[in-house]
Amino acid sequence: MKSFILALSLLLGLGTSAWAAAPLSGQARLQGTWQAVAAMRNGKPAPDLVGHRLIFTKDRFRITDGDKLLYGGTYAADAATRPAQIEFHQDEGVSLRGDWRGIYRFAANRLEIVDNADGANKPRPSRFVTTPGSGDVLVRFVHP
Repeated sequence: MKSFILALSLLLGLGTSAWAAAPLSGQARLQGTWQAVAAMRNGKPAPDLVGHRLIFTKDRFRITDGDKLLYGGTYAADAATRPAQIEFHQDEGVSLRGDWRGIYRFAANRLEIVDNADGANKPRPSRFVTTPGSGDVLVRFVHP
């Protein structure tokens, strides 16, 4: 009986540490404020996007330029797909309303998202590149 209790204690102890070490889910890892440090649109640099902030709070997102709201709405992320998928439902701000479909990945302390915001009627991007006429936007973010 003592060996059973010892084995159970060890198992529970290992289980607890395994849970503590479990990585955050995709949506949990997205939470917080990210600042755009590089961007491409339709295969060309998009310096107008650099400096924008992307804020994830629960199931909502906001994109700001300084104190000015550019876009906002709800989002959903699926980290189980490869590449991980993200969908934005943009219903705040004055332009690009509707649904944007994209993919995302984390690299070191960076977040990269490529989506079809400039061509929302186009399919979800499948690679982390943009090409002329694609309507895709690729943005690299860091925590400020």
